[in-house]
Amino acid sequence: MFKRITGNARACLVVEPLFILPYSMYLPYVSVYMLALGVGKTQVGMIASLGLIVQIFTSFISGFLTDRLGRKKALLIYDLISNFPKYMVLHICRYFKRVS
Repeated sequence: MFKRITGNARACLVVEPLFILPYSMYLPYVSVYMLALGVGKTQVGMIASLGLIVQIFTSFISGFLTDRLGRKKALLIYDLISNFPKYMVLHICRYFKRVS
């Protein structure tokens, strides 16, 4: 069955687990890490919800970019753009304890 799949669909089947597996491995520990830094439970929930909401809207942007630029170029641009806010949120979480 895998041999019948070609093009972008085949590339997605091969590459997607490389993104999902590491994300799934560290995601459960992000909330524990934030709690250890002193972030409140409500704030952890808001941060997690914000991440999911951003994913919903950026999926439309990434679809448009993929159609316009092609899979490889769009993936490079999207990875560069999407990773920066993630790291900023984790960095900002360190200072929630001092503010609240």
